[in-house]
Amino acid sequence: MEQTNHSQQKLQDFLAQFCWDIELDESLLPDLLDGNIETLGGLDRANLFAKLLTGTDWYTLLKIIPDKDLNYLLSDNVLNRLFPKELKELYLYARRLL
Repeated sequence: MEQTNHSQQKLQDFLAQFCWDIELDESLLPDLLDGNIETLGGLDRANLFAKLLTGTDWYTLLKIIPDKDLNYLLSDNVLNRLFPKELKELYLYARRLL
């Protein structure tokens, strides 16, 4: 049980790194990631995923994004928020491979 809480705290801290510019309740970031809530402090789930795609590597994403959400992670709704264009193209390629 304690390990689960520790893991949850680590995930929360990791996600908070990408939301430094938004005032929000960081303890709810894992719920936003999992889709239990759709928005948090003006941040919606698609924006969180775009921040993660922009700021971390693919293998880390595979560890924290549930398999059921990989299609959403690589959806047009998320990818259209990416900058620069080359990053978007990289993930479009990854989507075609999946």
